[in-house]
Amino acid sequence: MKKVFQKYLILWAVLFVLFQVIAFISPGWSGVEKYTASFWIGYVGITIAFVVQLACTYFALKESD
Repeated sequence: MKKVFQKYLILWAVLFVLFQVIAFISPGWSGVEKYTASFWIGYVGITIAFVVQLACTYFALKESD
């Protein structure tokens, strides 16, 4: 479990950082505010999904031992 989860954690971290970069570096549309309430709701939802998915993977791999 340790090696599999370690590799998975590295991949998860890379994808999580990539999401952060895309979310905050990508330009918004011309004349439209990017960081509105809908942006933050979506951002928090996806971030929670990332963390929950990591926790589910940890428990799934822990059970397989």
